[in-house]
Amino acid sequence: NDWNAQELDKLPAPTVHYHASTEGEWNGEKPIDEWIRLKVGARVMQRANLSVTAGWVNGTRGWVEEINQEAATVTMRRDDDATLVIARHTWEQEHDGRKRGQHERRVARYVQMPLTLAWALTIHKVQGQTLDGPAVLHGGSAFANGQLYVGLSRVRHSRQLRIASMRTWRLCPNDGAMKWLD
Repeated sequence: NDWNAQELDKLPAPTVHYHASTEGEWNGEKPIDEWIRLKVGARVMQRANLSVTAGWVNGTRGWVEEINQEAATVTMRRDDDATLVIARHTWEQEHDGRKRGQHERRVARYVQMPLTLAWALTIHKVQGQTLDGPAVLHGGSAFANGQLYVGLSRVRHSRQLRIASMRTWRLCPNDGAMKWLD
């Protein structure tokens, strides 16, 4: 997050703040930060499926092309030059409750702009993606077997990858995988 904030602060455009709203009782981790700062020119990643058929899915990366504060929308341009006007998104969470011996279905809603800054991303957020641009892997922060492999395998070419804080003991394979290979 520090890297993303530094990169955002370098942009000359004014900062626009988005604050989430919650309706009902949301249980657990929220799908996206409560406060989001954006500027025109920011590198962003979409955090919700907005149009699966058109390829606007959770994890899509691009750039903020325009911010319309009056309409509360952001125009995002993907790397393939396709654009989409994005409004606040509503995530819903259902849970059952009991009231005087009867079951009651409750729905909580969390509303926020479904974009997050994306100059720097965690291995978890890029899992399953291919990165076309440069990537920096912070090897010292890996905490599970196979996590470094996931990070290393996201880039198309090794010249796009920079490794920081590599600790070789983090390269240990999973014991179960090794037994399976034997």
